[in-house]
Amino acid sequence: MKSLFALLSLLSCTLVYSQDLSQTLLGRVVDKFDAPLSGAGITLLKDTTYVRVVSDQTGTFSFNNIQPGRYSLSVTFTGYQSSQQEILLSSSRPLIVSITLEELPSVLDEIEISANTMNPSLGEQTITIEKTLRVPANFFDPVRVITSYPGIMTANDQNNTIIIRGNSPAGLLWRVNGMDVVNPNHLANAGTFSDKPAAYGGGVNIISSQLLERTDFFSGSVPSRYGNALSGVVDMNLRRGDTVSHYTLQASVIGLDAAAEGALGKKKNTSFLVNYRYSTVGLLSAMGVKFGDEDIRFQDLSFSVDSRLPKGRRLSFFGFLGGSRNIFEHKDSLDWETDKDQYDINYTSKNFGAGLTFNQSIKKVNVSSGIAVSGNDQERNQFASPQIEAGELGVVHTDQLATKKLLFSAFGRLQAGINSTLLETGIMVNYMKDEVSQYSQADNAPAADITALLLDGFLLQPYAQWRIFLSEKWVAQTAMRYMYFTYNGTGTLEPRLSFEYFPTWQSSVKFSYNLVSQLQQAGTYLNNNRELELSKSHHLDLGYTLNTDDGFHFSSTVYYQKLFDIPIQEISSSYSAINSIETIALPDLISAGTGDNYGAEVVAEKSFFDKTYFILGGSWYRSSYQGSDEIKRSTRFDGNYTVNLTCGKEWSKVKKESQRTVGISSRVLYLGGLKESPIMPDQNSAATQYDESNAFENKLQDYFRLDLRLNWRKNKKGYTRTIAIDIQNLFNVQNEAYHYYDHVKNNITTQYQLGLIPVLVYRVDF
Repeated sequence: MKSLFALLSLLSCTLVYSQDLSQTLLGRVVDKFDAPLSGAGITLLKDTTYVRVVSDQTGTFSFNNIQPGRYSLSVTFTGYQSSQQEILLSSSRPLIVSITLEELPSVLDEIEISANTMNPSLGEQTITIEKTLRVPANFFDPVRVITSYPGIMTANDQNNTIIIRGNSPAGLLWRVNGMDVVNPNHLANAGTFSDKPAAYGGGVNIISSQLLERTDFFSGSVPSRYGNALSGVVDMNLRRGDTVSHYTLQASVIGLDAAAEGALGKKKNTSFLVNYRYSTVGLLSAMGVKFGDEDIRFQDLSFSVDSRLPKGRRLSFFGFLGGSRNIFEHKDSLDWETDKDQYDINYTSKNFGAGLTFNQSIKKVNVSSGIAVSGNDQERNQFASPQIEAGELGVVHTDQLATKKLLFSAFGRLQAGINSTLLETGIMVNYMKDEVSQYSQADNAPAADITALLLDGFLLQPYAQWRIFLSEKWVAQTAMRYMYFTYNGTGTLEPRLSFEYFPTWQSSVKFSYNLVSQLQQAGTYLNNNRELELSKSHHLDLGYTLNTDDGFHFSSTVYYQKLFDIPIQEISSSYSAINSIETIALPDLISAGTGDNYGAEVVAEKSFFDKTYFILGGSWYRSSYQGSDEIKRSTRFDGNYTVNLTCGKEWSKVKKESQRTVGISSRVLYLGGLKESPIMPDQNSAATQYDESNAFENKLQDYFRLDLRLNWRKNKKGYTRTIAIDIQNLFNVQNEAYHYYDHVKNNITTQYQLGLIPVLVYRVDF
């Protein structure tokens, strides 16, 4: 009967949709242990028309002769939670999807749980490649898409460095295919206060969106498989290439992309996916056109190879390689308008990463493992103009910084289903080596020369998690994670606990408690700070979620976060590493500082599988800390509130041999201004001097930005062509970034964020 039903369903697909632009949707349904689910019901819905098929013995299914467009794909299977996702099908190539369903115990067999109510973590968002290409003014970067949700903002328009719930951007963990990697971004100095590279963001993500299947983002209480993060996790997952050759060419202000995918070998059980990108601004710089009087260039190569092996085994290999530079040349003294005009500044960066993962499923057991290596090498050299005399006051004569980071990451994980309990246990082992070299000389002071091997040690992170289905409406989860750092012998146990209650089959209420910890940034351990403890945080979250059959999602969360063991000075001071954005911290710190973050978030989202979508959210929060002077102050990142609205609509016209779609999307960001310390009126040194006794009392102006995206997409047999114009900051609002003392102007100067930026995109998939 199942085979007959599947045959009739496929015939209905053929009859319902036009064959002139026909395309195929392929997929596979598996359980959490990667075992195929035979007989799962898969429904493809567009407007009021739907088609249904069932999966075969290998868990695979297909919809043939489907018209390009946006659809809702729903999957149900008795005893498992259902799944629903939005998809965009084009005429250029078949779409391949993978759906993982989580088994429910016998006590829940008669209850259908919607896709997201069983989410193991509050504050989780999944950013698909389709959403990355849809949301306006994100530079094809999933991290910038995340700022469309409440409680998340970028520290500066020029970079993807994100502030989560008032936490420092340094609290973020980067992963690729489940393994820790070094900061995978070009131009890590973009938009920083000191123009020096940061370890947690940059101007452009090295891994092109062409390779991404989805990006899992976690804020607040992160799942137990993640550690070494105080604020959140960005886990980028690369997609599996098709076994039929396809190509993508894309040109935009960001860069020129060329991507290819296809099969390796005659059996076609191995596919590859590769993308090369060269910055458009780099091409223009090579022709003498500069942006902000700077020569900015970057290029990268990234790839993914995936093999489906017999007996439920899977082997995946990925890699990325990138280089970037930013060069500024001094101006003639008659043209000096700002401090920067006096200097030659040369920043270069090289990044790389590669990893191998293995997955094996045997009935109700899944075993996975992986190993990766990543690293970067950055230099920033600043020299004063020859027109400046040696020892002249108010001038940084030489400032040189070089950093090298190497990270080996390996993990092993076991998942097993035992009656009404799901068990997961594993270990993550990281070996890291960091070097920092700095030489600086300002005013008529002697030079400061620091050269040190900062880190050379292992970070061990074993963990175990139990998920227990207590009844038809209650699920409990408990976990324990341990972190130990061999560099200085510091470690901690991290208990984690959650309870989830299901008032209805579409809604849930969840409470979670996590203790999380994180290493200090590499430069913090310098200057007699080797013995610092791990920074730690208690996370408490209480959230409500609602998911409906028509693609509507609503969630609200209240949270409290208590940070402790934060590096501060031993003498009475307002300093705390919780606010640090510099490469090298102050000397002689102790782990005795604290911080508090608390607030509330709410978001309503409608999926884009018909003609419209929206994401509407808002948050209110407070972020404070205490230094060794024991005065409670706002942190640098205490913006107090965020308001976000992203929405869009499409219109399609179908002809016999083509389909044309016109769309419009907009995004509004209204964010509370961040904090900064008052600048001393009398400046007698080259570096800006702040009134640290009144640290972070000043508030920047509130941030407002409207982005707009207009796109035109044409589907014809065998290819899809897209033309779009993204406009960031449509009204050219001057949003404050920070203030500094300019010695050329001899006054306090405002540095603004990016103004109106149009980004034209032309893309062909074939």
